[in-house]
Amino acid sequence: MPKLSEEYTTAAEFNKFDNIWRNIEKSNSEGWTLIRALFRLHLKEWIFLLISIIFTVTLFLSFPVLTALNVDYMENYRDNVTRGILLFLLTFAVSVAHRIIFSQYFYRFMNLGIRLSSVVTMIIYNKALKYSPTSDKKFTEAEIINYCEVDS
Repeated sequence: MPKLSEEYTTAAEFNKFDNIWRNIEKSNSEGWTLIRALFRLHLKEWIFLLISIIFTVTLFLSFPVLTALNVDYMENYRDNVTRGILLFLLTFAVSVAHRIIFSQYFYRFMNLGIRLSSVVTMIIYNKALKYSPTSDKKFTEAEIINYCEVDS
């Protein structure tokens, strides 16, 4: 079985997150700091997902135009075989490109979700370990960990 690259381990992800979190805390930013830190942690993935969904939607919206072109060809240009072959190849290429880009989008989005889930779980476990037993607790450490396991 192939070994997971070191950069994709939960510990490495958490270390990257911790560095980003400390930089945000140093800048005295207020509001949405956790969301910003999680977003910055995987900024390249978010950009790739945005670009791929734009291409996916664009290709999907081109299907009605291609259908209209095919209907127009069948009604008016049946004698022009070259045009028919080119139209078929264009429709096939757009369909294949749409499937490939959408599959990549879905795979990477699911991968990103799993990575974010593992980082958030590490954040909660880390916080639970630092939770002082002498402080006024509303929940025990076991309850906090149980909530983590159920919700992740």
